Amino acid sequence: MPWSMKGPCRMYEKVGFDPAMVAAAMAGNQPAVDELVAACLPLVYNVVGRALGGHTDVDDVVQETMLPAAIQVVGSPRSERSSPQSRS
Repeated sequence: MPWSMKGPCRMYEKVGFDPAMVAAAMAGNQPAVDELVAACLPLVYNVVGRALGGHTDVDDVVQETMLPAAIQVVGSPRSERSSPQSRS
């Protein structure tokens, strides 16, 4: 069945995060970042998979979505971490 916007969206109802875990992730606590990313992955896979109709690029799109999101959680923009100037 193709994805559609008919009816209320219930996919987000079970998504919730412990505020202490989110605060720890934002402070740079790697296990908390890992837990936050792991909690989001099923939802992101679901949304991307439906949007792409199960296309083989789903994994790539999820990775390209989650990597910047995880970096943003700890407050370090991707450009600062991956720019050639930051490596010199």
